[in-house]
Amino acid sequence: PENANEEVMLVFGIKEAKAMIQFCSQANYDEELRVILSFHWGGRPVIFETEGESFSAELIMATLDHKLLAGMSAMRERANRRTSDGNGGGGGGGSASRRSAES
Repeated sequence: PENANEEVMLVFGIKEAKAMIQFCSQANYDEELRVILSFHWGGRPVIFETEGESFSAELIMATLDHKLLAGMSAMRERANRRTSDGNGGGGGGGSASRRSAES
């Protein structure tokens, strides 16, 4: 971002990031290692870096542009509607509509 105070949304795999942070918290018996997190914005890589006395480690991960997620959510909703319509021949959706209309 152009401004350091600008809000940024990052979407990336938490499993790998958690493994790196866990490693840093247990790699050195005397003290925890610092993790430096570098990023620009969604769609650009996020970088986790650490350094010990005898090693350095770097984890570079892809991120998603959060604007793409809105399209994915809409696609999932459409797919879920198609699935629910196909499973009951439309009966499941119709009965749910009837229930809400009667309530």
